[in-house]
Amino acid sequence: MAKVFTITEGLENMGALKTGGQGSVYKARRRGEIITAVKLLPTPIHSESDQDKNFTSFQNEVKKLKKVNEEPNPNVVKILSSGITDSGSFPFIEMEFIEGPDMEELLKPPHDPIFTIKEAIKVAEQLSHALGHCHRLDVKHGDMKSNNVKFNKHTGNYMLIDFGLSAMSDEQRRTSLRHAGAIEFMAPEQSAGQLLFQTDIYGFGVILFELLAGQVPFPLTDGSESARNLVMISHMEQQPPDLKELRRRNLPDNWPSEKKEREMQVPDWLLSMIYRCLRKKPEERFANGIELHNYIFVNSVNTVTRSQFDAPPESAWQQQAERLVKEKQQLQQQ
Repeated sequence: MAKVFTITEGLENMGALKTGGQGSVYKARRRGEIITAVKLLPTPIHSESDQDKNFTSFQNEVKKLKKVNEEPNPNVVKILSSGITDSGSFPFIEMEFIEGPDMEELLKPPHDPIFTIKEAIKVAEQLSHALGHCHRLDVKHGDMKSNNVKFNKHTGNYMLIDFGLSAMSDEQRRTSLRHAGAIEFMAPEQSAGQLLFQTDIYGFGVILFELLAGQVPFPLTDGSESARNLVMISHMEQQPPDLKELRRRNLPDNWPSEKKEREMQVPDWLLSMIYRCLRKKPEERFANGIELHNYIFVNSVNTVTRSQFDAPPESAWQQQAERLVKEKQQLQQQ
């Protein structure tokens, strides 16, 4: 297959993985058999000098991204290198290639249309851990959406990937989001070009809502400009729909009735957390990923602890009663 362009010396282009308004992600191979993922940003850089604001902005943001990897985190993709492509002069970020499906794929057949409560809490813990790590180092992701979270099939961890948007200048980011951003996951303030820690929190809330409800709060009906505007206005003005009602409608038909009943018992703290993440005003959400992760950690631990003290099911009581009867009979025979 002919190569569309050359990335850089020693880095072979193996074809596109996904494309979008924030750039394209390519599968690449370093010299040898090392497979990586390369994010190409959409705006070319024609001068690698301090006078080019796009170049200086890219360099500054990449420095921050590299700090994220100075302390390894099992839920954050590793940034390997960065530079400018040999052909086209596009800035790129090279990341480790994560083998496994992304969250969007995990919600499509043959998978169930919703996650179990247990798995959703696991995602919440690990994704908030990733955000907390990034925010502590002053790095905002800026493009939180379900296909930017991958399940690593080798480690069993969920991982935050694709930091391309965070490496753009403010002007590039505004233009990119306005025309081709994942509008279903965008916080209200992003329509004005703002990127805050709380912006990532909002996107996190949309992801968790989607996992439990089987759809995002404000779905995009088609790719038209009017449909995009309608979703954007909904983010700014409408309250999210009833998550539990949507979950009830999207329960898989092949789940036994007992499982369906059990899976409707979404913990109150989890629902409250999601709706707090989705508040319109940034200051009413969790301040950052650190605060969010602490909240999830405390409540998820309490949920597990409480479950340990729950009454055993009827079958367990029956087994215990039968055991006591046998012991009584044995004593009478002695």
